[in-house]
Amino acid sequence: MLMQDLRSTIRAIWRSKLFATLAITAFSFAIASTSTVFSVIDAVILNPVTFAHPESMVRIESAQSAENWDNLSPALYDAIRSRPALLSQVCAARLSLFTVTRVAAPDQLFGLSVSRSFFDMLTARPLLGRLLSPADDQAGAPSVVLLSYKAWQQLFAGNPSAVGQIAQLDGESSTVIGVMPYDFSPPSPYHASMLWTTLRLTPAELSSPQSRGLQVYARLQSSTTMPALQQDLDRIAAAAGQKNLRLRASSITYDADPTQKLTLWLAMGMVSGLLLIGCANISSLLLARAIGRRRDSAIRLATGATRIQLIRQSLFEVFVLAFGAFALASAGTVSALSLIRNYLTAVTTRIPNLVNVQLDRRSLLFSFAVTLLCALACGVFPALSATSIDLASGLRETGTRADGRKSARRFLHGLLAVEAFISLLLLLTSGLLVRSLSRVLSTNHGLRPDHVLTVRLPTGSWQTLDTKKTPQDQQTRIAKYLALLHQAQALQGVQAAALASSLPLSNTIVSTRFFDPNSRSSEIMPYAQAVTADYFKTMGIPVLSGQTFHSGAANSNSPVVLVNQTFARQYFHGQSPVGKFLLSPDSKDATQIIGMVKDSPHLDLTEPIQPQVYLNFEQTELTPFLTGLVIRSHNDPQSLTRDLHTALSWKDVGQAVVQVKTLQALINRNVWQPRFAAWLSSAFAVLALCLSGIGIYGVVAYVATSRQREFGIRSALGALPGNLLRLAAIQSLAPILLGSCLGLLAFYWTGKWIASLLYQTSPLDPLNALTAAVILLLLSLTAVAYPAWRASCVDPAITLRHD
Repeated sequence: MLMQDLRSTIRAIWRSKLFATLAITAFSFAIASTSTVFSVIDAVILNPVTFAHPESMVRIESAQSAENWDNLSPALYDAIRSRPALLSQVCAARLSLFTVTRVAAPDQLFGLSVSRSFFDMLTARPLLGRLLSPADDQAGAPSVVLLSYKAWQQLFAGNPSAVGQIAQLDGESSTVIGVMPYDFSPPSPYHASMLWTTLRLTPAELSSPQSRGLQVYARLQSSTTMPALQQDLDRIAAAAGQKNLRLRASSITYDADPTQKLTLWLAMGMVSGLLLIGCANISSLLLARAIGRRRDSAIRLATGATRIQLIRQSLFEVFVLAFGAFALASAGTVSALSLIRNYLTAVTTRIPNLVNVQLDRRSLLFSFAVTLLCALACGVFPALSATSIDLASGLRETGTRADGRKSARRFLHGLLAVEAFISLLLLLTSGLLVRSLSRVLSTNHGLRPDHVLTVRLPTGSWQTLDTKKTPQDQQTRIAKYLALLHQAQALQGVQAAALASSLPLSNTIVSTRFFDPNSRSSEIMPYAQAVTADYFKTMGIPVLSGQTFHSGAANSNSPVVLVNQTFARQYFHGQSPVGKFLLSPDSKDATQIIGMVKDSPHLDLTEPIQPQVYLNFEQTELTPFLTGLVIRSHNDPQSLTRDLHTALSWKDVGQAVVQVKTLQALINRNVWQPRFAAWLSSAFAVLALCLSGIGIYGVVAYVATSRQREFGIRSALGALPGNLLRLAAIQSLAPILLGSCLGLLAFYWTGKWIASLLYQTSPLDPLNALTAAVILLLLSLTAVAYPAWRASCVDPAITLRHD
C-alpha cells in the first residue's frame, strides 16, 4: 500500500512540474541557508574541539591575585612535568611572532614553540614529513620547523619539495620537517598558529621568575580525578615559595570572540526567519493545490477511500518534495561553506576551528531534522483542509467555489502576517548593520589612508628579547633603520616616509609605563609607539598643538613625547598637556610632552580610542621585531613595491621586508567583521523580501480568485470597480500591517541584543525603522496591486452565469 501511494505521489508530482520546481526551490533555499549557518556554529561554538579524548585533557594556570589567571612560569612547568603519577603527558607552548625569510614568499607569522609531547597529546599526524621528535629537543640539535597547511601554501605555494628545505626564522636557519593537515586545529587560544618549533628552555629560564610564561596542557591518567590533581597542584604552589601563588586545572574549552558568537547566532536567527517564510510560501502553495483537488478527494472518498489514506498520500507528496529539496540543499550547503571558509580564512586567523567548517554528519542530521519538521509544518493543514469535506457538497464543487472557505482565508492571512513580521525584522537588522558599517568607513578616524604604503622591517626576535644590549648597540640598530628610511625617502614618487616601532591596525599592542600625572604613586600603561619626525605627516594625523619631533635629536639628553587627545583628556582634564612632564619608573629623567595629536586607531577602528604616547624613534628602541615603514606616495603606492624591496635590501640582503600592504588594505582587513555581518544580513533581507513578495502575490491572487463569486455579486448590486479594488487591497494589506507592527515591537528587544555590533548607531534609529517600513509597504503594494485589480474587474454576468 505504501509503495503504491509513493508511486502515485511521484506520478502526480511529475504531472505538475512547475509546482514541484517552485516548491523544491523554496524548500532548498531555506534548508541550505539554515544548514550552512548551523555548520559554522557547530564547528566554531558548539563543537570546536577536534582532538581525541578531550575529556581527559586539562589546562593548568597560575594566579597571584583574585581573578588574574595566567600562564605558568617555566619553573612551575618543570615542577609539574616531573610528577607523572597523576598525569600521563604534559606539554608546554609559547606564542611567538616569527619572521620567515629565504623562502619563496617571506612573511611574518604567528607560531608556537612547543615541547615534543604537544603533537602526541593531540594525537596529530602530519600531511607531509614528520612531527617533532625527542632528538629535536636536545641542546645543540639543528633547528627545525613544522608548517601549518596555510603557511605551506603561503610560504612555499604548496610545493611538496618544501619538506627538507632550509628557511630562516628570525635570522636562524631551520629545516622544514613537515606540513600539518588542512584540518589540524590546536587548542585555543592558539588556533591562529601557523608554524611550530621546538621549545628549548635554558637553565636560566627555568630558574628565573621573570621568564616569559608558558601555556601548559596535560592529559590525566585514567585513574586520576580532578580533585586529586588539584590537591597535587596546591602542594606544588605551596612549595614554590611565591606569596599568594595558586594553581588550577580546568577542562579544555574553546571560547569564540563574543562579537563572533553574537554575529553567528544573529545569522542563525535570520536564516530561521527565512525558513519560516519559505515554509509559509510552500504551505500556501500546498493549500491552494489541495483545495483545488477537493472534488477529486470527494470522489475518492465516495468510492471507498478513507480519510487517513488521503491524508497519507498528501503528506507523501510533501515529503517527496522536501527530500528532493534536501538533496539539492546539501549540495548547495557544501558550496556555500567552501565560499565562506575561504573568505574568512583569507581575512582572519582568529576564528577557532574555522578549517573544520564543513557539512559533516552532525550538520546532515540537523538538516534532515529541519527537513522533516518543515514538511510536517507545511503539509498538515493543507492535508486536513483538503479532506475535511462533506461528500454531497464536495461532489458539486468547482475549484472556484471550493476555494472560498473562511478557514483557508484566515490561515493564508495569518501567513501574510508572519511573512511581514519576519521580513521587517530582517530589514531593520540589516539596515542597522549597514548603517553601522557606513559610519565605520565614513568617520574621520584621524588617518588619511589614500596613497599610503606600509611595510614591516623586523629585526631580532620576539622569542629572545635581548634586554642586555648596550645603549651603543641600540643606537647602532636605530642608525641602521634611519639609513633604510633615507633610502626609502630617496625613491621617485615618495612624498613622505617615516618609521614606527609598530604599525597601526596590525594586531599588535605595545605599552609603556609612566606614573599617573594626577597620582605619582600609581602607574599607568598607555599604548606606545616610537616614530620618526614625519610619521604624522605621512599618516595624515593632525598635530593639534605643540610640535612634532625634529630629525637629528638622537643625541638630546631630554626625552620627549607627543600624546593623543584621549591621553590629554583622561590625565590632564581638558588642560593643554604641552610643556608638562611625565615620570617613568624605568628612567630617572623626566619626559616632556611637546605636542598633542588627533586621536587615531591603533588596534581596531571600532574600539574606543585608548590613551597613547608617541616616543622619538631616534631616542628610543621599543620593538625592533615589529618595526615598520610607512610611505605616502604621489601616485598608486603599490607601484613602489618593487623599487622599495630593492632599495631596502641592496646593502643588507638579510634584512626582512615583509607584509607590504597599503593602509587602505589594512583598514579593509580590520573591518571584515562588520562588513561580513552587513553583507550577510543584507543578503538575507533581500532574499526574505523576494520570498515575501512572491508569497504575498500568490496568497492575494489565490484569495481574490476564491472570492470571484462574491465580487461578481457585489458588482451586480452596483459596487464600482474602485470600491472592489479598495476592498481587495485593504483586506490583503491588513494582515501585512499587523505583522509589520508586531515586527516593530519585537525589534525593540532585537535591537538591544545586537547593540554591541553597532558603531555610533542607535538600535532604535527612527530613520532605519521608517526606511524598512516604507520598503516593506512598497513591496506589499506592488505584490497586492495586480491581483486586487484583476479581482475588481470581474464581469458579474460571466460569474453569475458560471455559477
